[in-house]
Amino acid sequence: MPMRNPTIIAAIGASVCAGVASLAWADEPVGPPQDVYEMVKAVGPPTAQAKMRGDQRFEKTLTMGRGSDGQLAITSMQALGPDQKPALPAGTVAVLYAHYQGQCAAPNGADDFPASQGVATFVISSSGASIWEIAAVNGVTSIRLVKDGGFGPWEAFQANPERYAVYRCDKYR
Repeated sequence: MPMRNPTIIAAIGASVCAGVASLAWADEPVGPPQDVYEMVKAVGPPTAQAKMRGDQRFEKTLTMGRGSDGQLAITSMQALGPDQKPALPAGTVAVLYAHYQGQCAAPNGADDFPASQGVATFVISSSGASIWEIAAVNGVTSIRLVKDGGFGPWEAFQANPERYAVYRCDKYR
């Protein structure tokens, strides 16, 4: 029977585990800085709940950028009709869409446009209760729920929201 050195086996095991852990993180895109998440969580719910004059069937859209001092600021507010794409001012680092009541809360339609331009993109439900991030994961535009203290699983972005398996329209309104 061959001799086994427990110290060598433990070292190899630790090395393999470290390698597996680093592989797990290889799928994770590099997200925006923490202050972007904080800004989205702070301004998202009041933006989503704010009423607009007339027809409420518009996505309220905020763009964010940095001032010369590096501070994050809202750079534009836009009201977009179905499948309209926002104007992205120079220096835009993030976009937040607020879906209107009755619209599927999960990202859909052209919500992935800013992400396709390399801009951090978020969608908030009309109630302000649910926020999603849109990003490229291994070359696939995907969404995940932004939660206090963490994130939900990634799922491929769907222009037609009825195709979501995890972030179904009937679950998030």
